[in-house]
Amino acid sequence: MKILSKIIVVMLSVVLVACKTTAPVPMPKTPFEPATNMSQKKVLVIFDESFTKHLHNESQLMMIFQYDIGQYLSHAIKDSLSSKYETVDFSLTSENEGNYDIVITPRLIKFEAPVPIQVYLRTKSKIEIEYSVTPKAPLKPFNIKGFGDYELDSDKEEKVYDSLSVSGPDIYYYDVSTGIGMNIPNYSYVAGRDSAIAVRQSLISLLTQLKDRLKDT
Repeated sequence: MKILSKIIVVMLSVVLVACKTTAPVPMPKTPFEPATNMSQKKVLVIFDESFTKHLHNESQLMMIFQYDIGQYLSHAIKDSLSSKYETVDFSLTSENEGNYDIVITPRLIKFEAPVPIQVYLRTKSKIEIEYSVTPKAPLKPFNIKGFGDYELDSDKEEKVYDSLSVSGPDIYYYDVSTGIGMNIPNYSYVAGRDSAIAVRQSLISLLTQLKDRLKDT
């Protein structure tokens, strides 16, 4: 009987895994305030291929929520740096780095987006990004880290959050009845806002640290 029970458990596990559906989580583009005086320094960002292709999965029951975090970060990093520096280029190699004033290699240290117990709650997204920075001599290379999360730290950030779109095609709905026929909004789109805010916070922190370390104006 025990053997039969174990077999049933294993079979059910296989079925559950096989039946899981993947739901992409769209992360909206967030704004970065342009600098009053743009820096003339030329910036090169070197992306590792594994960075740009990094996918993050969060599972709950029969659903896998998938974040294309690598692609999103690639664009968000360019947007953030372009708000402060006039020239920002990208490469997968360091071949032409001698032509630039600042060379940055990003690394994703941590990304979390746990699915909340109740889907109308905020997703407690967290992210930590590291920049390995090589400036022109006589400045020496250094590393900086930017941390961000889902918390809204200012009135300005609340306005940014509220402006982010949560509408879109039906990717996934939690069909939870409240007893009066009302459904919970599309979780994929709501969750994407929380992670986008976390990314924005981390990149703004990195911009501030870059300015301080490079004595940029």
